[in-house]
Amino acid sequence: MAPMHKAARHKRLTRAEKGFTLIEVLVAFTIAALALAALFQAFSTGMRSIEAAAARGALLAEAENRLAEVGATIPLAPGLYQGQAGGRVWAVEISPHVSATDDGAAPYGPVLLEVEVAVEGPAGRSQRLRSLRVAAGAE
Repeated sequence: MAPMHKAARHKRLTRAEKGFTLIEVLVAFTIAALALAALFQAFSTGMRSIEAAAARGALLAEAENRLAEVGATIPLAPGLYQGQAGGRVWAVEISPHVSATDDGAAPYGPVLLEVEVAVEGPAGRSQRLRSLRVAAGAE
C-alpha cells in the first residue's frame, strides 16, 4: 500500500460537506417555532369559534322551542311568561301588535299579537326571536 500524502488526508471540505453553522440551525428553529405558534393560534381561534357557534345554536333551538309552545302550553294571550330549562332562563312576552293603520278602536274578529322570546344562557349569551300570531278577538 502506498503512503498517502498529508494533503490527500486533509483535503479541504466544501461548504456542502461541512454542514450547517450553529447560527443557521438557530435561525431555522426560530422560524419553525414562529410558524408552529401561528398555526396553534389559528387552531385555537377556530376551536373558540366552533364552541361559540354551538352555544348560539343551543340558545336558538331553545328560543324556537318556546316560540313553538305559544298557543299550546303557553297561552296565546297578552302577558309575560318566564321559566328555566337546561341552565337557561327564558321569557316570552306577548302583546297586541300596533300597526301604523290602527285607529285605536277595539278590534272585532281576529287580533294580531306580537310574540317575543328571549333566552339567556349560563355564559351571559342571549338569543331573541320575534313573531306575529293571530288570536281570536272580541266578537
